[in-house]
Amino acid sequence: KRAFVRECFRLLRPGGRRVVGDGFLTRSDLDAEAEQTMRGWLDPWIVPNLASMREFEEYLGAAGFVDVTVRDIRQHVMRSSWRMFVVGRAARGCSRLLTALRLRTAMQDGNVQAGYYQHIALKAGHWTYGIFCGRRPG
Repeated sequence: KRAFVRECFRLLRPGGRRVVGDGFLTRSDLDAEAEQTMRGWLDPWIVPNLASMREFEEYLGAAGFVDVTVRDIRQHVMRSSWRMFVVGRAARGCSRLLTALRLRTAMQDGNVQAGYYQHIALKAGHWTYGIFCGRRPG
């Protein structure tokens, strides 16, 4: 993520802006239960980790971005998150069965499982959806 931010800075023209909207940890010190819930979401989508809001803001500053703004828009994604949860909850058993019967792939089943866990983790406050904006000076 740090390398991504540095590359964004390098590619921007002076005065250019970069906006990033993504999922971010709300804190870096998750307990074992929270970590397990997060892994239930992130592993099926092959996402190794999330940066915390604080870390990502630090990466932007260290890369040279100025006028950095941060917005936590968690409340705006809750409805979509809930929909994914409801579908995931309803489809979990069937998806597992179809996967066991080799009528679905493990990746397809993982998408169902991830949809279920992402909302649990969001509602518990383990992650949030943030929008960062920064400008390259010049």
